[in-house]
Parts: sequence; structure tokens; C-alpha cells
Amino acid sequence: MTQTSTRNSSLRCARSVTDGLNGRRSRGSSPGAGRFTDDPKFKDPVWVIEQLQKHPELWEPLERGTTPAHVYEKRHTGKKSKAGRDRQPGHPVLIALAYMLSSKVELEVWYQQNYSNEKLWEAAGYEEIPSYSTFYDRMIELERYLAGIYEATSEAWQIAMNHSPFIGRHWKIDGQAYESHVRLEHDPDCPKCLYEMGEDDDMPRWIERQALEVAEEIRHQENEQPVVEEAVDDDTDAEDGSDEEAAHIPILEVDEGEATLSVSPAPAGVDAEAETLEEVAELELELKGKKKQKLATAGPDGRKAIFIQGHRYLCRDWDAGFKIYQSSGRGKKLKQWTGGVALKVSDDALGITIATIHIPNEDREHSHWGDLLLKGAHILGTLPENAMGDRGHATRGVKKLNTLAGIGSVIPFRKPNGSYKSRADLAVDGKFNEYGIPLCEHCNAPGTMVGKDLGFRERDGQPVLLFRCTLPHTPACTKIQTRHCSDEWLLFGPLTREEPLYFELSNAGKPSEKNNALDRRRYMLAGADPDTRAKRIGMSFLDLRAALGSFLDIFRVLLRQGWLESDAKKNPWTPVRRNGEKALASFRRRLRRLGLLLPRGPQAAKLGLCFTGEIPDGWVPVKTRLAQQKKAAAKERAKLRRELAKQKAAAAKAA
Repeated sequence: MTQTSTRNSSLRCARSVTDGLNGRRSRGSSPGAGRFTDDPKFKDPVWVIEQLQKHPELWEPLERGTTPAHVYEKRHTGKKSKAGRDRQPGHPVLIALAYMLSSKVELEVWYQQNYSNEKLWEAAGYEEIPSYSTFYDRMIELERYLAGIYEATSEAWQIAMNHSPFIGRHWKIDGQAYESHVRLEHDPDCPKCLYEMGEDDDMPRWIERQALEVAEEIRHQENEQPVVEEAVDDDTDAEDGSDEEAAHIPILEVDEGEATLSVSPAPAGVDAEAETLEEVAELELELKGKKKQKLATAGPDGRKAIFIQGHRYLCRDWDAGFKIYQSSGRGKKLKQWTGGVALKVSDDALGITIATIHIPNEDREHSHWGDLLLKGAHILGTLPENAMGDRGHATRGVKKLNTLAGIGSVIPFRKPNGSYKSRADLAVDGKFNEYGIPLCEHCNAPGTMVGKDLGFRERDGQPVLLFRCTLPHTPACTKIQTRHCSDEWLLFGPLTREEPLYFELSNAGKPSEKNNALDRRRYMLAGADPDTRAKRIGMSFLDLRAALGSFLDIFRVLLRQGWLESDAKKNPWTPVRRNGEKALASFRRRLRRLGLLLPRGPQAAKLGLCFTGEIPDGWVPVKTRLAQQKKAAAKERAKLRRELAKQKAAAAKAA
């Protein structure tokens, strides 16, 4: 992406690693920033594109980036560097924005409804209304100019970030399933059918679609399972479609009436989880490459060919992924989900999408986090301070990449592999507990990473956490100690559970379909049925629609917040600052109940600090201590009331 003068030429992290845990700011949000229904102007395509052209800081990079170079040169300098007839006046990108605001998916339907809207075409710079074929060609041509849309979107985000310090600091990661407008068709010349039966009369021509709600539920269940990579046998013949073993595609079993997932054990010899996101990505690419050789070869007519139970099926969409489901009831009927997942990052403060990528549904979401992070960072010009996600991204690779980049991870616990029974298995005796609290090397008491010269740092190019013992028992316990984040990437990072911000983000980052529902309602993104899915196949068109939707979101937010001048109704809500002090106190009570605030480990045993089951003399039970504290507090309040009564009596007497 071309960097402009208003942006930094290199990516930066929103928080310096040398600031530790003490310089962190609290979370803030701007409620109502995306409530575009408050003013009908925000849904008026003519008003929106007219407002856009009034702001050259956004319109100039958008026009320059979405117009062919020779056309842009001719319009702005009068010079012509390419022979041929001049292109008809008009800006297709403005018409594309109007198309997105209409919540229509089909280009032909939108054109028929707006063909006679002369005011709209004039606002977009057209002197005469183009034919449908010209309109269609110009819309599809925009797929090649996504970089220009991203650049204009980036400029809009820079304006927003200059007005609020909370914008762009915390990202939410989410995925939304979508369907492709294709079906798997059984090949009439299927080698298996011809070999076994000599005819194809018994095989249905099409595989029925699986309800996307069921497929989405099963996808969430897959994310709850331990991280397991699928293996592909290198010895299978990728070219022989008649080889049933080479032609195998995973089939998920679905119980009738309720979506449940049946998972087979991981093949032997397969690493349960790669150590880094790069390794995860490489492994996924390797697997996908082998799958394409075996399951996505070119069919006789050039269509994508995959093999299911030895039968060859054809599909027109080479970008789509495939998942096959089989009913557990009578008949074992096969169903398909042909499509993918729209992975997106949204801003926590504004609640709108920053960037979106589309992946086949057979790919694991965490293997594409690096691509999504890079795309979002190029749009904002900065890395996030923290990233919130669901269990689909709870892998060592994702958290390692975040930590190395100085990004805090707020992601629920997910078993790294099948050998882990619970979170407690992450703890290492004498080093750290299962919640990422480091233990003192000299007495094994819990440490704290909050305080002067403590917290997240970078030493010799490696991320570390500096902490101090909270219950020193030896002179050495008072010194600052170091714990390397590489000891357990799942537990250690820039943001820990000792900070209120962690719990505030954890609550804000819980799975929510609000943003996904808004994207579908506003722009019909990630289509789930024949009325909402795009008829044009391929991910390029999906990327174009997502990019236009993201630009419209941030541009209309700028107008609504008053950060760009317009006559639109301004957002009456005031920004909110929040923290998670109550949740932090609750977390510490949980640690106390579990005994995790006491010394535990070999050094604690040597010093006689571990509880052996014998109650020492003079020990007061917790219940008794709480009652004593409550009684003392009541006495203190009574004493305060008496003092206040005396002061009032003295004041009345003096009067």
C-alpha cells in the first residue's frame, strides 16, 4: 500500500514494550458512533457520495487509487498517454458505494432499480447513464483496485485516531461463515461409477446444502476441541481419481435434530500444535497444497474436481472450500457446506470493522491470523495494543506472534492437545501457576508484575516479564526476578491477569454476533442464503464488497462524530471510560480459594512453607476472621457516627 504524508512509513505498536504494565491506559468506547439509523441522510447514497467529494483528504486518494492511471491523468492534466477513445466520464467507485448502501447483492437488480435515478448518476460524475454491460465491467474492474480503497480507508482511520486516543488500540477477532453460490455436481463420467457399475443412474446429481446455522454451530464446536492438525499421507496418488484412499475427504457426522460434532482422533505422528504462527501457516499451506492435488484437481471441463467417498464431484468456484456432513440417522444422507469464513478485526472503541479476509471453510482460522493482523495494521498504520478473540485463535502460535509483536492476547483457554485435561496442566511446579502468575525462585511464593521497574520488557530480543515476590521469606526474594514468555506462550504476554484492563477486555471480547449481524443488515456481507449471497463467484468480489463496507463505516462515523464537517445529526453520546477493578478483585478471591496465593513448590517445601495438613496452634479459621473483621468494621462505623453527632451538637450550640 502506498504510504501518504499523513501516515507513518512503518508499523508501530500502540504500546512500547519499555512502558511495562504501569503505563497502560484504560479501555474507552464511543457509544452510538455507528448508529446510522439516527439520521436518514446516512442511508441516502446521493448525500453520502456528495459529502465524500467535499472532503479531498479522503476523496483524492480514493479517486486516484480506483481509477486507471491513464484515465486519471487525462481528467486532471488534460494529457493523454494512451491511444484510443476516452472513457465515459464518471466515477465507478462512487456508484459502487451507492450499490453497497442499498443492501442489494445482485448487480443487475440494483441497476434495474436505479437506472432512472439521474440525480445519483450525476452526483457520481456521469453525463449519461451507462449500459448495464458497461456498469458491470466497471464494477468488476474495481476488484483490481482494492489497494486504493484500503488507502482511503486508512486515511479515514487516521482522522478518527487523531480525535480519540482509544480508537485502534484494542481489536476484536471474529469469523462469520458464508456460502458460495455453487453446488457440488456429481460428474456423469465419474471413474468409480463407470468402473463399478458402468453407468451413473443411482447417484444423485447434486449434494444437498447443509443449513448454514448447523454448519456454523459445528464450526464453533470444532474450535472448542483441542488443537489438532490433520495429516495427509504423502504416499497416496494425487492424480488417480479412482484411488479411494487418495480421494478421501473428511466427513462430519451430524445428529438429526441437533448439531453435534463427532471428532476422530489425531493421526499418529502428527504434531498436535506447531510452535509458531509461521509454522502453523506453513503446515496449513502444506496441507492445503496436498489437498488441492488430491481433492481439487481440474475436472474434464476445467471445473474444480474433488473426490468424496471415491466419487468425483465438480464445482465452478475454485476459491470455495468444502465440508461434507453425513446424517447419523437412517440413510446416512450427505450434505454440503460450500463456501468459507469471513475473518475480520473490528475496533473495540467504535465497534466497526477494520479489515476482512476470506478463507475457505476447510482452513483453520488461527493459521490466517498473521494475514489478518498485517492487513489491519496496514490500514491503521499501527499494530493493536491488545487483541481479543475466541477459542479458534487460542493456540501457542497465535499468542507467540502477538507477544513478539508486543500485542496482548485476551483469548479464552483451549486445550493445547488431547493430553491436557484442564487448565491446571499448564502449571509448572515451582515456576508458575496455571493463570500465568510467576513464582519466586527462592521461596515459590506468587509474584507480582505490577510496580516500579516491573512488567513486560524486551531483553536481548526476547520478551520477558519482570516480577517481585509478594511474600518474601529470604533476602534474595526481595530482588527483581525474570520469567521468559517462551516458558509458556499461552500464559505470558504483555497483558496479564493482574491488570483490570484484561478483565474489561475479556468481558467486551466475549463471542457476540452483533457486528456480524450489522454487516449483513447494512451491506449483505457474508451471505447465508440465496437472497444474501453474491451470485458472482470467487473471493475477489467478496473482498471488494467487504472493503467498500469498511470504508462506508468509518466515513459515516467521521460524519456522525463531527470529525468531518457535514449537516448530519451528530452523535449525542459521550465517550465512556471503563475498567475491570471488580472483576480483578473477584479473580484474586478465586486464587485465594484455590490456594494459589500461597507458596507452592520444591523451594517452599524446603523452607517449610507448604501446608502439610496440620493446623498450627493459634490458627484462626477464615470464617472467624471474617466475622471479626465485620464486627470491627461495625464498631468503626458506630464510632464515626458518634463523632459526627458530637460535631453537629457543637455546631448547633455555637449557633
